[in-house]
Amino acid sequence: MNTDLKKSIYPDVTGVLLAGGRSKRMGQDKAMLEIAGRPLYLRVIDLMRELFDQVLISGERPDLELPGIKSYPDIYPGSSLAGVHTALKAAETDWIFIAPCDMPFPDRLIFEQLLPLRSDVSAVLPTTDGRVDAVFGLYNKSCLPIIEEMLIAENFRIQSLFARIDCRLIDTAEFPEGWQLALSNVNTPEDLEKVLAEKR
Repeated sequence: MNTDLKKSIYPDVTGVLLAGGRSKRMGQDKAMLEIAGRPLYLRVIDLMRELFDQVLISGERPDLELPGIKSYPDIYPGSSLAGVHTALKAAETDWIFIAPCDMPFPDRLIFEQLLPLRSDVSAVLPTTDGRVDAVFGLYNKSCLPIIEEMLIAENFRIQSLFARIDCRLIDTAEFPEGWQLALSNVNTPEDLEKVLAEKR
């Protein structure tokens, strides 16, 4: 748990940094890329610490650990679905809010748009043009048996999960202005250049 004395307003949610990727297309560790002198992974963790009492790292990344923030290796390595599984297993709360480690400009407003919508569902996730953004949003522990079944069957396609759970999907058109930049993540040097140009 975080050592901060201040309690969050979302005590039933654990913040999860998704950091299991290999950064092959970037050619270097995406989590450690810096913007304004701050690594990308810390930009996400800083925001999560404002919102949640508990934060963890999904993926075998002891190099990213901080006091009170541990990393957990995937039980079934190699996919985003495995990262969600790891986080749900490790979290002490019923809910997790996951976000990737390579978001240059995470926005608290976007997090707080989703957080109040978690009643009576198993997941709350944004959609853009009908496609679910599977690695940014809320998952409940009720998803675990289905995810485990999929992983054991070697079905690693996270988009297949959403037809099997009660999922609240929020169109990004409902988000505050600037959501495109806030939800951007970077997989290649070109992605990073584009996002930085949009921020200027």
